[in-house]
Amino acid sequence: TILTVPAIEAQVRNNLWPVFSPDGQYVYFSSDRHGGNFEIYRCDIDGNNLIRLTNSSDPKMYPAVSPDGSKITFQSSDYGTSAEIFIMDNDGINLVRLTDNSTYDGIPSFSPDGQKLIFSAWDGEEYPEIFTMNIDGSQRTQLTNMSGANWQYAPRYHPGGTNIYFEAGYNADNHLMMMDTDGTNWVDITP
Repeated sequence: TILTVPAIEAQVRNNLWPVFSPDGQYVYFSSDRHGGNFEIYRCDIDGNNLIRLTNSSDPKMYPAVSPDGSKITFQSSDYGTSAEIFIMDNDGINLVRLTDNSTYDGIPSFSPDGQKLIFSAWDGEEYPEIFTMNIDGSQRTQLTNMSGANWQYAPRYHPGGTNIYFEAGYNADNHLMMMDTDGTNWVDITP
């Protein structure tokens, strides 16, 4: 048997952060395929029917799909004080900015019931903590609060809603952590 590999175009394109719709029909991802700026795209699971969902001057990163598949949330802008969180319908319509401040807000993800977002943000310090808010941007709540060069970022709910998993780091020593949904009872699952 001879293995053949499809030819890859010489043009460099970055396609990052893929996530799937709950029904398994679509892939959502960020790509710089139409220039140097990352935008959110959707295609069928086999790569057909590519649709560009965003088009603006800021890079769009870390898409996440709601549990019912109707909404997409993402981070707009790079890591820094201009990073904000947006939400839109799964076809790119009804784009709404959820955060608007001078601190980093990013890497959002939905709660299992689709009513909240969990995300990384600065709390006045230079290292990220973990926050939640309603999907309309209200009731911003800080769950972690570590002093010093500690990072708490990229949070995700357990599908059952029982725990939150996140990356925790101190001076490039990174671990995956688990905690209760109120931010208590941390467990290092990668000691």
